[in-house]
Amino acid sequence: MDWDSTSTNVEYKNVCPPEEKPDMINHPRHYCREGAIECIDEIELIFGPEVTMHFCLGNVLKYRYRAGLKNDGYEDLEKSDWYMRRYKELKEKVENNNRSYLTCKYSDINMISCSTK
Repeated sequence: MDWDSTSTNVEYKNVCPPEEKPDMINHPRHYCREGAIECIDEIELIFGPEVTMHFCLGNVLKYRYRAGLKNDGYEDLEKSDWYMRRYKELKEKVENNNRSYLTCKYSDINMISCSTK
């Protein structure tokens, strides 16, 4: 099933391409189904950008924490950097979205007086 990004607010960064050699940092095959969106984009679709932002920040710590324990550590540090970049993108998206909700003119607000009597 191909995902149609026009029906949601999620911008799909990674439609899983068929690859001869998998890119373990940017498009790991184990988080990808050919022709579908990647797992991280599906997480954002289901839980929203704010939850996904925090998920990414947690993964930054996880990959840095374990760097060098499974291999030379290079891949884990690269993956940590990838999650930090995604975190920053999502943080900006969330902040821009929150600002758009808060933007209004004084004339748009109905003033209601309150009385304690």
